[in-house]
Amino acid sequence: MRAQAPTGGNMSKKSRRVIVSVVSLVVVAAIVVVGLKVLAAKKAASALAARRGGASSVYVVAPHDVATLTTVSGTVAPLRSATLTAQAQGTVTAVYKKVGDYVKAGEVIVRIDSAARDNQLAQAESTYQTSLLNIETANTTDLTATKTQLETAVKQAQIQELQAENNLKNATVYNTSATTASATAATTAANLQEAVTRSEETLSTDQANLKYLQDSSTSSVSQPDIAVQQAQLNLTAAENQLVTDAADPKVTTAETTADLAKVDSARLSLESANASAAADTSVAQSDLKLEAAQLQVNQDERAVTAAKNNLAENLAENLAENQKTVDSQANNVTVLQADVDSAKAAVTLAQSNLAGFSETARKAALQLELLQEQKKQAELSLQATQLTSDNYVVKAPWNGVITSLNVQVGDQATSATSATTATTATVIADTSGWNVQAYVDELDVLHVKAGEDASVTMDAYPNQTFKAKVTYVGTTLVATSSSVNAYAVKIQFTNPPTTLVAGMTADASITTSSAKGVLAVPVESILSENGKNYVMVITTGADKKTMTTRTEVKTGIEGDVYVQIISGLKAGDRILRTASATTTTTSSSSTTTTNGGGGSFFLSGGR
Repeated sequence: MRAQAPTGGNMSKKSRRVIVSVVSLVVVAAIVVVGLKVLAAKKAASALAARRGGASSVYVVAPHDVATLTTVSGTVAPLRSATLTAQAQGTVTAVYKKVGDYVKAGEVIVRIDSAARDNQLAQAESTYQTSLLNIETANTTDLTATKTQLETAVKQAQIQELQAENNLKNATVYNTSATTASATAATTAANLQEAVTRSEETLSTDQANLKYLQDSSTSSVSQPDIAVQQAQLNLTAAENQLVTDAADPKVTTAETTADLAKVDSARLSLESANASAAADTSVAQSDLKLEAAQLQVNQDERAVTAAKNNLAENLAENLAENQKTVDSQANNVTVLQADVDSAKAAVTLAQSNLAGFSETARKAALQLELLQEQKKQAELSLQATQLTSDNYVVKAPWNGVITSLNVQVGDQATSATSATTATTATVIADTSGWNVQAYVDELDVLHVKAGEDASVTMDAYPNQTFKAKVTYVGTTLVATSSSVNAYAVKIQFTNPPTTLVAGMTADASITTSSAKGVLAVPVESILSENGKNYVMVITTGADKKTMTTRTEVKTGIEGDVYVQIISGLKAGDRILRTASATTTTTSSSSTTTTNGGGGSFFLSGGR
């Protein structure tokens, strides 16, 4: 293949290019004789070489396999390797492997003291668990139940208010009854006095009347008094039922309200009966008359004075008892009025609490959001602390072999900071595959591509060739160990030998293009001129004369030995094996040499 010569280092090997100077037409005649002598000498040398090598100077065009190769030199290296460094600062507490040991992915090689980190992890875990408990506690507060309780409190306060008002009303009724009783007692005393006076005047009359009154008093009981007693019993029963139902949590508000209505109805009935009893004076008058008549009958004029004294004592006692009753009732009304006021305040407070429930719910929601955020922060802190756990161990990133171990138990490991360099703990190599690491120059990098086949030879394994493939072609120009700028390539063994050691030298031939069973001619048979390619075709005329004619051809893939012919030749054509810058016509008696044209002619070399 025609190309530039290699520049050194691990570069491609190039075929040499022969530059032939074109002789000016004005001196052709002067050097004809010299040219003939030179041609004769070349032919003699070619014939001698052909005889020695068993090759002919004539080549018959035929199909061949053609391949373009780029050959590089490099060194053997594992499929991949990694330098493992400490990610935390502390004392090395354990080294589990030694150089040459095989390790699996994730296996711990070195351990660093992590006591301080363990304390931080425990604190972070505690903070996180506390945040979970706070949220759980907040969630146990049932706002729906709280609202129901507030509504129930309002209803209970309203019931207690109704009870206090009813108690106050009852006390007022009792006060009215006491006042009526006091007035009745005074009237009775006056009547008694009057009866005493009349009894003195009408003793005989009262004796007759006494029997009549006694007969009348035993025959019937006053109906208004019976009605008052029944109404009082009904009111007492209604009040007892209300108190009992109010204390029973199973009784509904509607049932309690119905009890209140019954109490009010019984109280109205009692007031009506008392009014009727007060209007009916026949019994009282009959009793007074009976008493007066009895006194008149049983006592003589001398008994009148005693009756007066008795009347006076009775009057005094009634007045004192009535005063006590009035004072007691007045005090009771004051207490009951305070109960009513307190009950009203309780209703107002319960209603206010219920009205403020929406604000309570809003604050509870905000508190829950705050607790959720605290839990999130605690969880992030815990996760961050947990992630640092791997910093205190050096683990194998993949399966491989320990090739270097730089720490031992008791060493102080340091992590990378702006001021310090991380401690190199170990180097691990993945020996499941092997590469040849080499470089290509800027001319060959355009032809070398990942996936291309290659063959590798090594001095350590003479007379053996190993199959390989290109797996990586660099895109950045780098400086090699010999300070030559080139592009890195990696060629992976397909069938590596059993034993390889990193650093072995190797040569690799990369097949950049190939064609099988195509027409091809030797590389040295191609003559290039002005961007076109020619071969020297040998023909024999009818006159038995042999003629060599320069013929243009279109070439394809160029290998180190053969060049593909796309057009210009056919199988069986004969050409000169070695290209010539001249066109030669040969007959049975003479040979004529003519110039092949001006310009420079290049004999192609192998790529």
